[in-house]
Amino acid sequence: MLSDLLDAPGSGIERKHLPQFFAAMRMMLGDDLHAELKARTKLIAETHRGDDGLISGDGLYADPRARVVQERVLVSIARSFRRFEPRKDWFLIMMDSSPTAVSVASNAFVPKKPEDKATHQFSERQMVHLFEALFQTVHPSTYDDAQRADFVERFGSDPQTVFGPFFVELRALAGRLS
Repeated sequence: MLSDLLDAPGSGIERKHLPQFFAAMRMMLGDDLHAELKARTKLIAETHRGDDGLISGDGLYADPRARVVQERVLVSIARSFRRFEPRKDWFLIMMDSSPTAVSVASNAFVPKKPEDKATHQFSERQMVHLFEALFQTVHPSTYDDAQRADFVERFGSDPQTVFGPFFVELRALAGRLS
């Protein structure tokens, strides 16, 4: 999982990278799909709110409806990487940008503290680690026949067609970095 990489020694993935990562994801999804999936996720999360008012992360991530949302996000990302090299370059530029302020409303910004800015360049190696963790649950080998049929019904292609080329490119990039 992606959360296992955050601040893990040697991964190079820091929580400071998350705002830029989420901005890149939103751009790859588009505003309409992002808003739809955000609303759907909020409704799903509410069904996992405990008596203490907290949402059970384990319950949320185990919910089949949440998996469908996650798959939709990952399908969109994988499809946006069809032309891998230009999208990789764009993604690295996005991850390296360091805005000096954070938007808190449509017309209000709060300056970032110097310690809240990413301090080093986001590398291709970090990108490989990030995407391997993010996409591990949708590797084509993880689907049984029923899951594959459901996937085809939802997305019009099988997991191998959608994710296979992305995994091939990611492995090739990892190989060039070795």
